[in-house]
Amino acid sequence: MFLKKNILVITLSLLSLFFPYYTMGGGNDKLQFKAFEELFFKNASFVGSKTCFPCHQEEYLQWEKSRHSKAFLSLTSRGKEYESKCVICHVLGFGSESGFKNIKETPTLTNVQCESCHGPGSLHIVWKDVKTFSEKICAECHDLSLNKEKGSQCDECHPDFAKHINKIQRNKTILKTPSKEVCLECHNEENDRNFNFSMKLKSIYHMPILAQIDEELRKENKNVVLLKSAPETKMSSYVGDKVCRDCHKNEYNSWSKTGHAKSFETLVKTNEEKTVRCLRCHTTGYGKASGFIDEENTPYLKEVGCESCHGPGRDHLDASPDKKLSSLTGITKDCPTCGMPRTCKRCHTIRQDPDFNIDKDLELIKHGVK
Repeated sequence: MFLKKNILVITLSLLSLFFPYYTMGGGNDKLQFKAFEELFFKNASFVGSKTCFPCHQEEYLQWEKSRHSKAFLSLTSRGKEYESKCVICHVLGFGSESGFKNIKETPTLTNVQCESCHGPGSLHIVWKDVKTFSEKICAECHDLSLNKEKGSQCDECHPDFAKHINKIQRNKTILKTPSKEVCLECHNEENDRNFNFSMKLKSIYHMPILAQIDEELRKENKNVVLLKSAPETKMSSYVGDKVCRDCHKNEYNSWSKTGHAKSFETLVKTNEEKTVRCLRCHTTGYGKASGFIDEENTPYLKEVGCESCHGPGRDHLDASPDKKLSSLTGITKDCPTCGMPRTCKRCHTIRQDPDFNIDKDLELIKHGVK
């Protein structure tokens, strides 16, 4: 009998080594997800931060540099990765049907990710096709009687109404601005006694970076606009096309013959080189940290250059050979078509360029791809 008990104990010990499990500490080993109840009711599920990246690149890169992106590492370094009372706040959606299960089954759901704060995103990433215009859609938010000339014919002036409506509808399927209570589920008295919401929010708060241009850079008659800046975050910076030319001569020569290379000249000819709404799409990085300021201060960014499509190049220059590819954003070599529609259509909108055809016009600027 004694021998049988010893064999059983040894067997269970060996199994625990090869098949680790989560030690449950009681009823508190699961988040309540109260803020996400409405989304779960609509059958929303977790998809992981990598899915958010194509549309929210700057926000993703800021998150990647935060402690949230390394939350699971803080468990593994202490041997706590199988204690559910710790795991619940260091992974995505633990305890929910679509959330983290274990490192083997759901490795992409480790760490505190986008959806940990904004809720399950499966509904948010689906494009909701709006094929036909209906005044009822606009009337939900707008008083159509104010425009007596056009009345309810919104689509005559807003041919891209479908994109606008789609954005509004998709924003309803995510928590755009999470409440304080979402944070306090984990940063509570028991786990984080000295947690200061206002102070900690600044360390993870993210949004597209806006440039805070120094007053000294203001030049007389220059249209330099001071924009409210986001919290200080280390991001890659713009370097200009000539720096890219050192390694990509063929691509640079191809680009120099396109309309992109003469984009700023078209503004000069029409006296629009100081117009903010034009500079955004005729220069590189205007309105962003280290981006175009004006012709005098940043002449190397005064066209639609390499970095307009491939992202700021400083990290790419400094990266080791094995990290070169991953240091680019937007349109990249590993999947050249993935970010293309979003990248191009930021400027080639129906209103600004109604004749734009991504397949046809791409042939005019394509380079480096056989």
